[in-house]
Amino acid sequence: MTQQFPNLARIDLNQLLALQAILEEKHITRAAARASLSQPAMSRVLGRLRSALGDDLLIRSGVGYERTPRGDRLLQELEVLLPRLNAVIGSNDFDPSTSQQCFRVAGTDYAAAIIVSGTVRLCRQSAPGVRVEVVGWTQDSYRDVEMGRCDVALGVGSVPTLPKELKVEVLYQENFVCLMSTDTKFKGKRFSLDEYLRRPHAVVATAEGRQTMIDRPLADLGKQRNVVRLCRKN
Repeated sequence: MTQQFPNLARIDLNQLLALQAILEEKHITRAAARASLSQPAMSRVLGRLRSALGDDLLIRSGVGYERTPRGDRLLQELEVLLPRLNAVIGSNDFDPSTSQQCFRVAGTDYAAAIIVSGTVRLCRQSAPGVRVEVVGWTQDSYRDVEMGRCDVALGVGSVPTLPKELKVEVLYQENFVCLMSTDTKFKGKRFSLDEYLRRPHAVVATAEGRQTMIDRPLADLGKQRNVVRLCRKN
């Protein structure tokens, strides 16, 4: 296990709460009282943390202490990490009214606007302590969920390479429409696939530079569109 997580071997995980107290309080005595330790014991903990992390963490500034840049970054990470660790080793019960978890969601801008924005509004009402972090969609988003780097991935359409360990649920369905310039003329109300492909296309790419729900079926037929303008979206 130490070979897989070599950095964790340098620090006692029990010291993470003490580290958070030290960085938040910026005062050894107050941090010691908060962690139920004596002041000398907290000073020894700080010394071990400084040695393990290779940083002073706190430096004297005037009459008190200030966090180092590394200390600032560590505190930001601990504010996310510790609630999640607490939830992992706690009970299986989830109480949204008291939860302090941060949920990481991978999705496109469209998914964020349609789904995440409404979810955040609901969280404010029933889960005020919950935070939702949205990251841009990549071809590795499903893998990130499998590895625990994301909690949810909002995809589009069927995904042939979806890991078997993941649970999938259809949230909603939409219909595609074809928008045409007013000067586009066809003989009838319907037009053929070949006529559709001959026309110049403006495309808003949603994943991997393509609109997969259209371009994958066309690729299966050995065909592709005449794209003259491509706007990439994450």
